[in-house]
Amino acid sequence: MPQPHFTLTISASAVAWYAAVVTTASSIIQVANFFRDRPHMKLKVLKNHKILGDPRHPDTITHTIVTATNAGRRPLTITSTGLLQLNDVGFLFLDTLPHLPAELTEGKIIYSYLDQADLDFDQIGYFYARDTTGREFRLNCAPWYRRAFWRLRRSHRRPKR
Repeated sequence: MPQPHFTLTISASAVAWYAAVVTTASSIIQVANFFRDRPHMKLKVLKNHKILGDPRHPDTITHTIVTATNAGRRPLTITSTGLLQLNDVGFLFLDTLPHLPAELTEGKIIYSYLDQADLDFDQIGYFYARDTTGREFRLNCAPWYRRAFWRLRRSHRRPKR
């Protein structure tokens, strides 16, 4: 008895469609991995806090605490934290835990303390944390229209080069 003969024919257009689908899926996965692995920093501002049990921070002082958390997968080295006011006066936070510069791996946090009596929250443009490459991660405080007016005013004051 003769054996049945099985033939499979695949057209060139089917191979082309298969290659196109696999390449598109692979590209989408690569782009998603790229955006997922970018550095992310989350800033949070906590007002009206007192620190108990630390002789460097008396109980009579009310603090503003700024936390910077590495929410990304890549480690970041934070070199400075601070704020910039709408009148171009900046504050640099020197009282931080851990001391700066500090490397933050995934999920690690930095606490920065500032005496709240020195702050006018209506004049704060944004809080920031800077890393070693010069990236500035911001937490905007002023409404967008006040920040836009501030940037416009600053651009007219700068001398032209």
